[in-house]
Amino acid sequence: MMIRSERIADYLAGLRSRGYAPSTIHLKQMELETFFAQTRKAAANVTPEDVEAYGRRLIRRKNKNTGRPVTLRRVQARLHTLHRFFENEIHRGRLLANPAPKSRLRRRDRLPRHIPGPDQVRRLLRQPDVKTPLGLRDRAILELFYSTGLRRQELARLGMYDVDFNENAVFVRQGKGGKDRFLPLGKTARHWLEKYLQSVRRPPGETALFLTCFRKGFSPASLNALIEKYMAKAGLPWKMGCHLLRHACATHMLQGGAQLRYVQEILGHARIKTTEIYTHLHPQDLHAAIRRAHPHGRWRGERAQP
Repeated sequence: MMIRSERIADYLAGLRSRGYAPSTIHLKQMELETFFAQTRKAAANVTPEDVEAYGRRLIRRKNKNTGRPVTLRRVQARLHTLHRFFENEIHRGRLLANPAPKSRLRRRDRLPRHIPGPDQVRRLLRQPDVKTPLGLRDRAILELFYSTGLRRQELARLGMYDVDFNENAVFVRQGKGGKDRFLPLGKTARHWLEKYLQSVRRPPGETALFLTCFRKGFSPASLNALIEKYMAKAGLPWKMGCHLLRHACATHMLQGGAQLRYVQEILGHARIKTTEIYTHLHPQDLHAAIRRAHPHGRWRGERAQP
Protein backbone atom coordinates (compact mmCIF):
# COMPACT_ATOMS: atom_id res chain seq x y z
CA MET A 1 0.00 0.00 0.00
CA MET A 2 2.86 2.37 0.85
CA ILE A 3 4.61 1.62 -2.47
CA ARG A 4 1.35 2.24 -4.35
CA SER A 5 0.88 5.62 -2.62
CA GLU A 6 4.47 6.60 -3.42
CA ARG A 7 3.98 5.82 -7.10
CA ILE A 8 0.75 7.81 -7.24
CA ALA A 9 2.56 10.68 -5.53
CA ASP A 10 5.38 10.40 -8.11
CA TYR A 11 2.88 10.66 -10.98
CA LEU A 12 1.08 13.62 -9.38
CA ALA A 13 4.40 15.40 -8.79
CA GLY A 14 4.99 15.22 -12.55
CA LEU A 15 1.61 16.82 -13.21
CA ARG A 16 2.37 19.54 -10.67
CA SER A 17 5.68 20.32 -12.37
CA ARG A 18 3.84 20.73 -15.70
CA GLY A 19 1.50 23.34 -14.23
CA TYR A 20 -1.69 21.32 -13.75
CA ALA A 21 -4.29 23.01 -11.54
CA PRO A 22 -4.45 21.77 -7.90
CA SER A 23 -8.10 20.77 -8.39
CA THR A 24 -7.18 18.63 -11.40
CA ILE A 25 -4.34 16.96 -9.50
CA HIS A 26 -6.66 16.22 -6.57
CA LEU A 27 -9.25 14.71 -8.91
CA LYS A 28 -6.68 12.43 -10.55
CA GLN A 29 -5.40 11.38 -7.13
CA MET A 30 -8.94 10.37 -6.10
CA GLU A 31 -9.43 8.44 -9.36
CA LEU A 32 -6.19 6.49 -8.97
CA GLU A 33 -6.77 5.73 -5.29
CA THR A 34 -10.30 4.51 -6.09
CA PHE A 35 -9.02 2.21 -8.85
CA PHE A 36 -6.32 0.61 -6.69
CA ALA A 37 -8.67 0.31 -3.69
CA GLN A 38 -11.12 -1.64 -5.87
CA THR A 39 -8.50 -3.69 -7.72
CA ARG A 40 -6.43 -4.51 -4.62
CA LYS A 41 -3.34 -5.12 -6.72
CA ALA A 42 0.08 -3.56 -7.04
CA ALA A 43 0.62 -1.57 -10.25
CA ALA A 44 2.93 -4.27 -11.66
CA ASN A 45 0.16 -6.90 -11.30
CA VAL A 46 -2.70 -4.97 -12.94
CA THR A 47 -3.98 -6.61 -16.14
CA PRO A 48 -6.04 -5.28 -19.09
CA GLU A 49 -8.94 -7.33 -17.73
CA ASP A 50 -8.74 -5.39 -14.44
CA VAL A 51 -8.98 -2.11 -16.35
CA GLU A 52 -11.93 -3.36 -18.42
CA ALA A 53 -13.75 -4.50 -15.30
CA TYR A 54 -13.17 -1.08 -13.73
CA GLY A 55 -14.59 0.59 -16.84
CA ARG A 56 -17.71 -1.58 -16.69
CA ARG A 57 -18.22 -0.65 -13.04
CA LEU A 58 -17.96 3.03 -13.93
CA ILE A 59 -20.53 2.70 -16.69
CA ARG A 60 -23.01 1.10 -14.26
CA ARG A 61 -22.58 3.89 -11.70
CA LYS A 62 -24.90 6.87 -11.37
CA ASN A 63 -24.08 10.47 -10.58
CA LYS A 64 -24.71 11.13 -6.87
CA ASN A 65 -26.17 14.59 -7.49
CA THR A 66 -28.39 13.93 -10.52
CA GLY A 67 -29.09 10.20 -10.35
CA ARG A 68 -28.20 9.93 -14.05
CA PRO A 69 -25.63 7.44 -15.39
CA VAL A 70 -22.04 8.64 -15.60
CA THR A 71 -21.34 9.87 -19.13
CA LEU A 72 -19.16 7.84 -21.47
CA ARG A 73 -16.88 10.87 -21.78
CA ARG A 74 -16.31 10.85 -18.01
CA VAL A 75 -15.58 7.11 -18.05
CA GLN A 76 -13.07 7.63 -20.85
CA ALA A 77 -11.43 10.46 -18.91
CA ARG A 78 -10.93 8.20 -15.89
CA LEU A 79 -9.48 5.43 -18.02
CA HIS A 80 -7.19 7.98 -19.64
CA THR A 81 -5.88 8.87 -16.17
CA LEU A 82 -4.99 5.21 -15.69
CA HIS A 83 -3.29 5.10 -19.07
CA ARG A 84 -1.11 8.12 -18.24
CA PHE A 85 -0.26 6.74 -14.79
CA PHE A 86 0.95 3.45 -16.25
CA GLU A 87 2.89 5.31 -18.96
CA ASN A 88 4.72 7.06 -16.13
CA GLU A 89 5.48 3.68 -14.56
CA ILE A 90 6.96 2.47 -17.89
CA HIS A 91 9.01 5.66 -18.18
CA ARG A 92 10.39 5.04 -14.66
CA GLY A 93 11.38 1.51 -15.64
CA ARG A 94 8.89 -0.14 -13.29
CA LEU A 95 6.65 -1.67 -15.99
CA LEU A 96 7.16 -3.19 -19.43
CA ALA A 97 3.63 -2.85 -20.85
CA ASN A 98 0.63 -0.61 -20.26
CA PRO A 99 -2.49 -2.52 -19.08
CA ALA A 100 -4.68 0.46 -20.10
CA PRO A 101 -3.84 0.79 -23.82
CA LYS A 102 -4.52 4.13 -25.46
CA SER A 103 -6.25 2.55 -28.45
CA ARG A 104 -9.27 1.83 -26.25
CA LEU A 105 -9.55 5.41 -25.04
CA ARG A 106 -10.32 7.28 -28.22
CA ARG A 107 -12.81 10.03 -27.68
CA ARG A 108 -14.51 12.35 -30.10
CA ASP A 109 -15.19 15.98 -29.27
CA ARG A 110 -18.76 16.80 -30.19
CA LEU A 111 -21.45 19.26 -29.34
CA PRO A 112 -24.76 18.37 -27.71
CA ARG A 113 -27.50 17.61 -30.23
CA HIS A 114 -29.42 20.80 -29.45
CA ILE A 115 -28.00 24.19 -28.50
CA PRO A 116 -30.47 26.91 -27.46
CA GLY A 117 -30.81 29.82 -29.85
CA PRO A 118 -30.49 33.47 -28.77
CA ASP A 119 -34.25 33.80 -28.13
CA GLN A 120 -34.27 30.70 -25.93
CA VAL A 121 -31.26 31.96 -23.98
CA ARG A 122 -32.98 35.32 -23.46
CA ARG A 123 -36.00 33.46 -22.08
CA LEU A 124 -33.71 31.58 -19.71
CA LEU A 125 -32.01 34.78 -18.53
CA ARG A 126 -35.39 36.32 -17.64
CA GLN A 127 -36.38 33.47 -15.30
CA PRO A 128 -34.87 34.71 -11.98
CA ASP A 129 -37.04 37.10 -9.98
CA VAL A 130 -34.70 40.09 -9.86
CA LYS A 131 -36.89 41.78 -7.23
CA THR A 132 -35.42 39.35 -4.69
CA PRO A 133 -31.76 39.18 -3.56
CA LEU A 134 -31.34 35.56 -4.66
CA GLY A 135 -33.01 36.26 -7.99
CA LEU A 136 -30.68 39.19 -8.60
CA ARG A 137 -27.69 37.01 -7.77
CA ASP A 138 -28.91 34.27 -10.09
CA ARG A 139 -29.48 36.70 -12.97
CA ALA A 140 -25.90 37.94 -12.58
CA ILE A 141 -24.64 34.32 -12.63
CA LEU A 142 -26.61 33.47 -15.77
CA GLU A 143 -25.52 36.63 -17.56
CA LEU A 144 -21.87 36.08 -16.67
CA PHE A 145 -21.94 32.48 -17.90
CA TYR A 146 -23.49 33.46 -21.22
CA SER A 147 -21.32 36.57 -21.69
CA THR A 148 -17.95 34.95 -21.01
CA GLY A 149 -18.34 31.22 -21.70
CA LEU A 150 -16.74 30.40 -18.34
CA ARG A 151 -16.47 26.82 -17.16
CA ARG A 152 -18.53 26.17 -14.04
CA GLN A 153 -15.43 25.54 -11.93
CA GLU A 154 -13.91 28.81 -13.15
CA LEU A 155 -17.00 30.80 -12.20
CA ALA A 156 -17.25 29.05 -8.82
CA ARG A 157 -13.66 30.10 -8.06
CA LEU A 158 -14.08 33.77 -9.04
CA GLY A 159 -13.22 36.13 -6.19
CA MET A 160 -14.49 39.60 -5.35
CA TYR A 161 -11.41 41.20 -6.86
CA ASP A 162 -11.30 39.15 -10.06
CA VAL A 163 -13.72 41.56 -11.77
CA ASP A 164 -12.20 44.81 -13.08
CA PHE A 165 -14.93 47.30 -13.97
CA ASN A 166 -12.37 49.87 -15.13
CA GLU A 167 -11.15 47.47 -17.81
CA ASN A 168 -14.51 45.70 -18.27
CA ALA A 169 -12.73 42.39 -17.73
CA VAL A 170 -12.89 39.22 -15.64
CA PHE A 171 -9.64 37.61 -14.50
CA VAL A 172 -9.70 33.80 -14.51
CA ARG A 173 -7.04 32.41 -12.21
CA GLN A 174 -5.69 28.92 -12.77
CA GLY A 175 -8.22 27.82 -15.36
CA LYS A 176 -8.00 24.46 -17.13
CA GLY A 177 -4.37 23.45 -17.49
CA GLY A 178 -3.40 25.93 -14.77
CA LYS A 179 -3.61 28.87 -17.20
CA ASP A 180 -4.71 32.40 -16.34
CA ARG A 181 -6.67 34.55 -18.79
CA PHE A 182 -8.58 37.83 -19.04
CA LEU A 183 -12.12 37.80 -20.45
CA PRO A 184 -14.03 40.84 -21.71
CA LEU A 185 -17.13 41.65 -19.68
CA GLY A 186 -20.16 42.40 -21.85
CA LYS A 187 -22.38 45.41 -21.25
CA THR A 188 -25.41 43.41 -20.07
CA ALA A 189 -23.38 41.12 -17.80
CA ARG A 190 -21.68 44.17 -16.29
CA HIS A 191 -25.06 45.80 -15.59
CA TRP A 192 -26.40 42.80 -13.63
CA LEU A 193 -23.10 42.16 -11.89
CA GLU A 194 -22.96 45.75 -10.64
CA LYS A 195 -26.56 45.54 -9.39
CA TYR A 196 -25.72 42.32 -7.55
CA LEU A 197 -22.59 43.80 -5.94
CA GLN A 198 -24.34 47.03 -4.95
CA SER A 199 -27.59 45.54 -3.66
CA VAL A 200 -26.89 41.99 -2.50
CA ARG A 201 -23.23 41.16 -1.97
CA ARG A 202 -21.96 42.40 1.38
CA PRO A 203 -18.31 43.20 2.20
CA PRO A 204 -16.17 40.07 2.16
CA GLY A 205 -15.59 37.73 4.97
CA GLU A 206 -15.91 35.04 2.35
CA THR A 207 -13.91 36.10 -0.73
CA ALA A 208 -15.97 34.24 -3.37
CA LEU A 209 -17.81 36.51 -5.79
CA PHE A 210 -21.07 34.54 -5.65
CA LEU A 211 -22.37 33.16 -2.37
CA THR A 212 -25.06 30.62 -1.55
CA CYS A 213 -27.78 31.38 1.00
CA PHE A 214 -25.40 29.87 3.57
CA ARG A 215 -22.87 32.65 2.83
CA LYS A 216 -20.43 30.17 1.31
CA GLY A 217 -19.02 29.98 -2.20
CA PHE A 218 -20.75 27.78 -4.76
CA SER A 219 -19.42 24.36 -5.72
CA PRO A 220 -19.41 23.49 -9.45
CA ALA A 221 -22.18 20.92 -8.84
CA SER A 222 -24.42 23.41 -7.03
CA LEU A 223 -23.94 25.94 -9.84
CA ASN A 224 -24.96 23.32 -12.37
CA ALA A 225 -28.07 22.42 -10.37
CA LEU A 226 -29.00 26.11 -10.21
CA ILE A 227 -28.73 26.56 -14.00
CA GLU A 228 -30.67 23.36 -14.71
CA LYS A 229 -33.44 24.55 -12.38
CA TYR A 230 -33.88 27.71 -14.45
CA MET A 231 -33.67 25.75 -17.70
CA ALA A 232 -36.57 23.59 -16.56
CA LYS A 233 -38.49 26.71 -15.48
CA ALA A 234 -37.91 28.26 -18.93
CA GLY A 235 -39.23 25.12 -20.63
CA LEU A 236 -35.86 24.19 -22.11
CA PRO A 237 -35.67 20.38 -22.21
CA TRP A 238 -31.88 20.12 -22.26
CA LYS A 239 -29.48 19.16 -19.51
CA MET A 240 -25.77 20.02 -19.09
CA GLY A 241 -26.58 23.28 -17.28
CA CYS A 242 -23.53 25.55 -17.17
CA HIS A 243 -21.77 23.84 -20.06
CA LEU A 244 -24.74 24.33 -22.36
CA LEU A 245 -24.49 28.09 -21.76
CA ARG A 246 -20.78 27.86 -22.61
CA HIS A 247 -21.69 26.09 -25.87
CA ALA A 248 -24.33 28.72 -26.60
CA CYS A 249 -21.86 31.57 -25.98
CA ALA A 250 -19.32 30.15 -28.44
CA THR A 251 -21.89 29.19 -31.08
CA HIS A 252 -23.66 32.55 -31.03
CA MET A 253 -20.36 34.45 -31.22
CA LEU A 254 -19.30 32.52 -34.32
CA GLN A 255 -22.72 32.97 -35.90
CA GLY A 256 -22.36 36.69 -35.20
CA GLY A 257 -19.08 36.83 -37.14
CA ALA A 258 -16.42 36.42 -34.42
CA GLN A 259 -13.13 34.90 -35.61
CA LEU A 260 -12.39 31.37 -34.45
CA ARG A 261 -9.07 32.43 -32.89
CA TYR A 262 -10.83 34.95 -30.64
CA VAL A 263 -13.39 32.38 -29.52
CA GLN A 264 -10.55 29.97 -28.73
CA GLU A 265 -8.93 32.59 -26.50
CA ILE A 266 -12.19 33.36 -24.68
CA LEU A 267 -12.99 29.70 -24.03
CA GLY A 268 -9.42 28.96 -22.91
CA HIS A 269 -8.87 26.10 -25.35
CA ALA A 270 -5.25 24.97 -25.70
CA ARG A 271 -5.83 23.83 -29.29
CA ILE A 272 -7.75 25.50 -32.11
CA LYS A 273 -9.02 22.03 -33.08
CA THR A 274 -11.11 21.92 -29.90
CA THR A 275 -12.78 25.22 -30.81
CA GLU A 276 -13.52 24.03 -34.35
CA ILE A 277 -16.37 21.84 -33.10
CA TYR A 278 -18.38 25.08 -32.80
CA THR A 279 -18.15 25.81 -36.52
CA HIS A 280 -21.08 23.49 -37.26
CA LEU A 281 -23.87 24.94 -39.38
CA HIS A 282 -27.16 25.60 -37.64
CA PRO A 283 -30.31 24.57 -39.61
CA GLN A 284 -31.44 28.22 -39.56
CA ASP A 285 -28.17 29.18 -41.29
CA LEU A 286 -28.87 26.63 -44.02
CA HIS A 287 -32.44 27.91 -44.50
CA ALA A 288 -31.14 31.48 -44.77
CA ALA A 289 -28.50 30.44 -47.30
CA ILE A 290 -31.08 28.69 -49.49
CA ARG A 291 -33.48 31.66 -49.35
CA ARG A 292 -30.64 34.00 -50.24
CA ALA A 293 -28.93 31.99 -52.99
CA HIS A 294 -31.27 29.42 -54.55
CA PRO A 295 -33.65 30.56 -57.34
CA HIS A 296 -36.50 28.45 -55.90
CA GLY A 297 -35.52 28.82 -52.26
CA ARG A 298 -37.89 31.67 -51.35
CA TRP A 299 -41.54 31.43 -50.43
CA ARG A 300 -43.97 33.17 -52.74
CA GLY A 301 -44.00 36.91 -52.07
CA GLU A 302 -40.84 36.79 -49.94
CA ARG A 303 -38.09 39.19 -50.88
CA ALA A 304 -34.54 38.02 -51.38
CA GLN A 305 -32.28 38.79 -48.44
CA PRO A 306 -29.43 41.20 -49.22
